[in-house]
Amino acid sequence: MDAIGCVVCCGSKEAPSDSWHCSNHVGINRLYYIHSGTGGYAHKGKLFQFAPGSLYYIPYTADFTPYCRKQDPIMHTYIDFELVPPIITDRILSLDAGSSESLCAAVNIFVLGGRMIGENHRDLSPLYADASFWELFKASVIYLTNQIAIANRIKKITDALVINALETIHARMNEKLTVNGLARDCYMNPDSFIRRFSRVVGVTPHAYLKNLRLCRARYLRESGMSLSQAANEVGYSDASALAHAMQTHDFKA
Repeated sequence: MDAIGCVVCCGSKEAPSDSWHCSNHVGINRLYYIHSGTGGYAHKGKLFQFAPGSLYYIPYTADFTPYCRKQDPIMHTYIDFELVPPIITDRILSLDAGSSESLCAAVNIFVLGGRMIGENHRDLSPLYADASFWELFKASVIYLTNQIAIANRIKKITDALVINALETIHARMNEKLTVNGLARDCYMNPDSFIRRFSRVVGVTPHAYLKNLRLCRARYLRESGMSLSQAANEVGYSDASALAHAMQTHDFKA
């Protein structure tokens, strides 16, 4: 069953014409709804234009650099989030949001959620404060990403063992997870499990878990959590171990 993991940021605002960027980190995807403006993105050496009224899904594996005209900046609603299981592709996926009534309804919920965050895009408390709307908002994001995948003929992960491993990694990253333990849960020997996971997901389970922990730790630190608390939340032994790992991988501790 599809699920939303950590939401790193969310909002509805004008894109900065001089510093608009999208950081690629394992497990963290981005969904855009383009309201208006002139801009686009660079992908694999080519430039593409954003179409107002369209949705764009940018998987963490994609080469993606957005831009917009200073004289006519892009107005967009966005979310950076974990999707479990992820959509495995290196393509930028798009979809006309006005192509069906159900899409329009889901977009309206998505945009409302983004506007609730306002300018303080790190503060998700307006959504969390209303549990019912938070669930509806997450359901809209899942629905929109699924519809984009279907429209672009992208096959989602169907390997039940890999899905089980991904769900475990996202749900229990604060525990002492090991590749051997994940393999054992899947009733596989470690070498076979690593090959199978890597073939489906694109990276080894160890690399996926490590990068996911660091991405979550960065979000927690930017949200005001102490280094010690963040270390406990993402499965590091102490603050110094987390600080070393973040600095080694160019994350600000």
